[in-house]
Amino acid sequence: MQSLQRMCKSTWGASFQKAKHLYTAVVRPVLTFGAKVWTTLESIQGYRKGLTIPIERVQNQALRHISGAYKSVSIPVLQQETETPPIHLYTQELTRQQALKDEGTPSTEYIQARCKVVARECRKKRTRHQPGQVQPTKQTQILHTIATQEAALPQGQRPRPGHWWLQQKWEKEWTETTSMREKAQQGQPLPAAWTQGIQKGKKLHKDWSRPQSTMATLIRTEHVGLRAYLTRQRVPGITPECTCGYRAQTLKHVMIFCPERQESRRRLIQAVGSDWKTITQTRRGLNAATKWMIQESVLDQFSLAREEEERERKEGRRSLKAW
Repeated sequence: MQSLQRMCKSTWGASFQKAKHLYTAVVRPVLTFGAKVWTTLESIQGYRKGLTIPIERVQNQALRHISGAYKSVSIPVLQQETETPPIHLYTQELTRQQALKDEGTPSTEYIQARCKVVARECRKKRTRHQPGQVQPTKQTQILHTIATQEAALPQGQRPRPGHWWLQQKWEKEWTETTSMREKAQQGQPLPAAWTQGIQKGKKLHKDWSRPQSTMATLIRTEHVGLRAYLTRQRVPGITPECTCGYRAQTLKHVMIFCPERQESRRRLIQAVGSDWKTITQTRRGLNAATKWMIQESVLDQFSLAREEEERERKEGRRSLKAW
């Protein structure tokens, strides 16, 4: 985890794809080691979601390093933007897959046979004062739960290949979270990161530099270090007004309406137009918007990225300005 923190900063370091691969291939397997033993399915007695809370915190920290998002961005959005499922669902999926893998193996059959022997011995010793039944093994309970869940699917609908339960459960949780957010917004449009059915994750960030990926995350979540956002976060000495005099310096105002950037904005408008959804919800729009935001030095945190881009351009190498 410390290696991930050192390699991934908001404006320099490993790219989004490499950082995500480092987490899924190295960090997460360590966090969830032995999950098939110490956890079970939520529908089975003995399941405790609290077991994964410490691991969830570590994953949340890793996702912020991968995406470059601010701390104010909600966890469900981080998970969607990085295409990383919640740990409490991921560990259950590991348990499900292991149970299916072990079904019918010699070791499993031996354990079940020994359990039956123990159960018979317990029945012989049981008296009136010791009622009850011997509980089935964890393996049996998990397989029974899986069969019940598959039987509950609509008739003719086969389980999707791979981790179908994980995807279905995650989509359900995300839909519920989005609905709650829409109600809280009271009719106001949600940021692009809350929009369903659009490109995310590795496909969206493919071949982008680290500064570009971070800027894309800031644009999509609309948690950007502009004056309106800093005022909401109660930063001392900051007022929401734009330097042009408009009442709120928001991301949309800076990119589309601010008169102080009218000349430089022409390149952005020529590339993708002025439609806000096109700019924030498509790869083509984000590609142009991120380059424009970095070149225009809208955020001070990207000053180093701009200097590096100018140095590369002078040396004749590929740079952000190659639209």
